Amino acid sequence: MRKTSRTFPLPPRLVRTGAAAMALAGATLFSAEYSVSGESVPGGKPFHLGADIEPGSALDVSFLLHRPAGVRGFVSTEGESFVYGDGSPARFWGVNISWQALYPPEDEVEAVARRLAMSGANLVRLTYWDGGPHGIFRTDLSNTTTVDPERLDRLDRFAAALKEQGVYLLLQLGMGRTYLKPDDLPETFEESYTAPDTRRSAYRIGRFFVPEIRDNDRKLFRTLLEHKNPYTGTKWKDEPAIAAMVLLNEDTLYYRYGGMDPETLPASLYDRIRKEWNRWLDDRYGGSRRNLVRHWGEDALDRDEDPARGTAEPPLDSLRQPAWLNDPEEASREGRGNDWNRFLAAMNYRHYKTELEYIRSLGVRQPLAPNAGGNFQAAEMENHIRLGDFFDEHRYHDHPAWGDTMSYGNHSSLERGNGVVKRFAHSRLAGMPFALTEWDYCFPNDWRAEGGPIMAAYASFQDWNLSARFAYWSQTWEDRKKWYSPERGIGSIWRFHNDPAVFGQWPLTALMFLRGDVARGERVIDVGFSETDRFWRERARFPPDRLDFLGDAAFQHRIRLAFFDERYRGDADLAVASGRSSSGDYRSAAAAIAGSGNPVSDLYGLSRDGFRVPRNRGAVISPEAVRQGRGWFERALRENPRIRGELFPSLDRDDGWSVSDTGEIRYHGGDGIFVVDTPRTQGIAGFVGDKTLTTGNLTLEVGNEFATVFFSSLDGAPLNESNRILVTAVGRVQNADFERKRTDRDSARPYEATGETLGNGPIHIQPIRFTAKLTRERSSPPLTAYALDGSGARIEELSLTRQDDAWTLETAPDGPVTIYYEWTTAETAESEGNP
Repeated sequence: MRKTSRTFPLPPRLVRTGAAAMALAGATLFSAEYSVSGESVPGGKPFHLGADIEPGSALDVSFLLHRPAGVRGFVSTEGESFVYGDGSPARFWGVNISWQALYPPEDEVEAVARRLAMSGANLVRLTYWDGGPHGIFRTDLSNTTTVDPERLDRLDRFAAALKEQGVYLLLQLGMGRTYLKPDDLPETFEESYTAPDTRRSAYRIGRFFVPEIRDNDRKLFRTLLEHKNPYTGTKWKDEPAIAAMVLLNEDTLYYRYGGMDPETLPASLYDRIRKEWNRWLDDRYGGSRRNLVRHWGEDALDRDEDPARGTAEPPLDSLRQPAWLNDPEEASREGRGNDWNRFLAAMNYRHYKTELEYIRSLGVRQPLAPNAGGNFQAAEMENHIRLGDFFDEHRYHDHPAWGDTMSYGNHSSLERGNGVVKRFAHSRLAGMPFALTEWDYCFPNDWRAEGGPIMAAYASFQDWNLSARFAYWSQTWEDRKKWYSPERGIGSIWRFHNDPAVFGQWPLTALMFLRGDVARGERVIDVGFSETDRFWRERARFPPDRLDFLGDAAFQHRIRLAFFDERYRGDADLAVASGRSSSGDYRSAAAAIAGSGNPVSDLYGLSRDGFRVPRNRGAVISPEAVRQGRGWFERALRENPRIRGELFPSLDRDDGWSVSDTGEIRYHGGDGIFVVDTPRTQGIAGFVGDKTLTTGNLTLEVGNEFATVFFSSLDGAPLNESNRILVTAVGRVQNADFERKRTDRDSARPYEATGETLGNGPIHIQPIRFTAKLTRERSSPPLTAYALDGSGARIEELSLTRQDDAWTLETAPDGPVTIYYEWTTAETAESEGNP
């Protein structure tokens, strides 16, 4: 059960509130504990988002978008950024829409597009258009490529409506189709390619080895790309409102590695894999088995294995934990596994190259990426650098697992180290834009309202240019307004269209991200990957999970992964070796720290001691010191005062705060608090119930244990001068009859849920009770405050008090039930439109 009292060292701008805060908390009667069943949210009251937004209201931030999408020309890439055709910077803050939701009926399609635009979503990632029961292809035939005309017409109309509203598209080319049918392949293929028990692996692995499968994929892609949308008059491939395209989704050979089993794959496919493996080995080692033995070791090959004769077996179990992690002397036995890793990367590269070249041959001009998400291997990441225009990754906080029931953890990301931000930061590639096309802080997690502000702030700080949260809606839009009605609850983790803790924050987060309220980080840390590092075998989910030695660096500076052959030549303020091997020449770096628990500097254990660092501006850490634990990096910083003083002054603090190098973001992981302090947006998220927060112009006292409270200027002026301000205050949100049930099966996910326990509407929010004091210029005009409903309409004028240059609002326990407030000058209050 969650504790109500907290202690930790506080910075000067965050102090305990004492009796005043305790009185406020007591007045709200909100318990900091929750039970495993019964009341879904302590003190919860019904609140729902509107099916539509009042035009010109404080929730209408459509002024952030330009219309129509594409009017500034085709999106392209420039360095690490997306840019429009006119050269202006391009940023995208969007959503995923999937399955049936891609096909709104004619009488709803414009309203769906308008609701997204008015909330500030300027991008929709189209997912699952290409297969399954809800794709654009007919399901009653023995192929997967015959179009359903009505579905395609609805998709065309939806794309046109989004374009008109200023919403760009990101087209995910391959995602929904998971298997083939008999007519998709020539008769010469064995039936097991399309048999129910093998067809998923046969298709998704087979596309990397079987030209006929690749040809069938091309037919699928060509169907849409060459099609002219009658509502725009433009072929999809020629549409400037499509910001970018991605070839595959979580479908690399690494991602599908578990299905690469000779017991389940079609025999002909496994034979192709074996032949490709032997051909690759024969080319690499010049047909010499002796050369192969020199690199792998005699005991790594059976006596009858010889690539020249095609008899070397694919080492399907080789993507496992490297042996040197437990015994450094085992590094010399890693050659076979390392070559298997290199082989898989080569097969991925071959497939991506041929398919991306084909898509380009159709006349596609938009930026392309080989694969979305699942890029867990360094070797796979390099393929994006060599072939792609941008890098695309996915991360989730508290993603449920499914078995007989759904299980989840219900822990706060802020209290668990802010892992989504870290793992995204530990995946960003130097030299190209970074796209986050799937991420979420998932329902039914109690603390998911922290996710939107966290991601909007750190995406801006880390300079990640494209974001699409998963997923706005996945069901039919027929009779659209019923899906927003007070009787409807939150349906699943894939439907946040009516979730106040997620889409309720969209105007706020769009203002933060699209307007660039949070500045880009000033300093850069590059994590270096030499050629050897990239191909050292690994089990899964590297690099992010093995870069934890960086600690909280991602909350202080921008992080990138820098790939090079032997010598690092980047421009970062600090280069840090990835730790994959003791390989890399960092002498040209401004500063460098090189350390690895792996003592060897090649893929075969034949050489050691490959690190080189700049004199007086670098350090080499011994493998023995690295293997003692992740603290080696901090120790190296402390022993190098020049690097520490310039980049990590926080090491000299004892208050637990990680502060961005811009000073605009503060994060306290020990107590789960996150602060944004910029001229136009200021606020807090986390566990703040017994504290007072002060930012540049704002002082907040919050009565709830957990809350997110943010003030954002709507007219672009700083908060102390703004004539119109949106206040968004969200905490815990659940369906009315939601029940949390604890089990002891899984310590990481101790809670379970079923369709019944997730509950139904109405949606209950825990109203946030707070006192907010905003300092203003003394000459600024008087302010009026209003409570707003879920559509942005004003429902009640509230009492603001003024003393000198400060305006104060204290929400009352019996006040309006809402998550939105508007502060305006008298002149703006009488206006019907946005500034």
